[in-house]
Amino acid sequence: MNTLFAPPLPPPARHAGHTPVFSVRLRGGWTADVFDRVAAIDPALWQAMFPPHWKDYAYHQTLEETFPEEFPARYLVLNNARGEARAILPLFFVSQDLTISLHARLRAWLEPWRRRLTFRLLAAGCVVGAAQVGAAAPANLPRRLPGRDEALECFARRAGVSLRLWKDFPRELRPAMSALATPERYLRLASLPGVCLDLDFATFDEYVQTRLGKATRKSLRRKFREVEALAEPITLEVKTALGDAEAVQLHALYERVALRGDMQFEVFTKEYFVSLAERLGGQARYFVWRHAGRVVAFSFCVVHGGTIYDNDLGLDEDAAGLNLYHVTFRDIVRWALAHGLTRYESAPFNYDPKLHLRMNLVPLDLYARHTSPLANRLLHWLAPLAAPTRQEPLLRQFPNAAEICASQSWPTAPRSRP
Repeated sequence: MNTLFAPPLPPPARHAGHTPVFSVRLRGGWTADVFDRVAAIDPALWQAMFPPHWKDYAYHQTLEETFPEEFPARYLVLNNARGEARAILPLFFVSQDLTISLHARLRAWLEPWRRRLTFRLLAAGCVVGAAQVGAAAPANLPRRLPGRDEALECFARRAGVSLRLWKDFPRELRPAMSALATPERYLRLASLPGVCLDLDFATFDEYVQTRLGKATRKSLRRKFREVEALAEPITLEVKTALGDAEAVQLHALYERVALRGDMQFEVFTKEYFVSLAERLGGQARYFVWRHAGRVVAFSFCVVHGGTIYDNDLGLDEDAAGLNLYHVTFRDIVRWALAHGLTRYESAPFNYDPKLHLRMNLVPLDLYARHTSPLANRLLHWLAPLAAPTRQEPLLRQFPNAAEICASQSWPTAPRSRP
């Protein structure tokens, strides 16, 4: 979610008569109010604060409804000395296992102490994905918004939380966040980055021929020949809405992928996919692939501002011979080009094929701080050992790996042929 800065609205439009669950007066006459529901903040304020991005009021409302217990949400509104709202900061509580991104052997060794290494923390940002840039261009964002961390600290203390986190803030916001990232305050770590690809080519075939390495071109062409030789072709349908029975079927494919792997995080519900698409007003796209009369792959995408966001993928693992991952990528890129889109973005994980497909990383940062000075010093020392990127050594081979985090400590990774 987002920390956003925008022209103020007059005080009457701020809270629409709703009482905050927490309020505090900050230095310089600023104040902060915390609300427990999206709807407690006037929609006009959301519209003024948030940029024209698909993760808007509807997105936060959907998360609030579909993750009500796992990630309790709160919304902090910062007001200047004149009572004008200057920022909305979505928050959420989460119980975080600090061993989750450690190597499997080390995590197993720590299993007896795992409960003691699980903390309830207060996070500023989005449950899933990047915190969005504010209404102003990143270069024009103020280097310091008065009271932003003071308000977060006061609310965390009231909630009985000692660990605070600014989650998944884009690299472009490092200047604005620089006042927080000091040895005495927050530790900055690299979060798992997304990936992107500029669609500055005319056709998918041109992309394969001019952007990819020889070994990857040969592999892709072999895989696509195998698909084209199937007795029954793989078909694609692109939809903007789903029936309930189909939603259940597609969600089952998504769960099989989401629950696979050593690191497991939030898993969306069926209701999330259905409700969000309804609220996005035509921006959502369901890509559904079928073979021999059954659904074999599914991707939930959002189209906005010339970009297609390939967010969530479901694959039938029993159809391994169909080369589904590369088929879905090819078909989504072809569809995006046919509709005049200029950028492709995808979520973290499964970095090996994305490396070979010559995508770039989308760097994201975490900022963590413990209330106790002693615990905070230990956090600065120990947390880099558990940084999420340490379990993804292939990241160092991406062309823009140096952008991930200036202080990142990389594990040794085997060389991979492009």
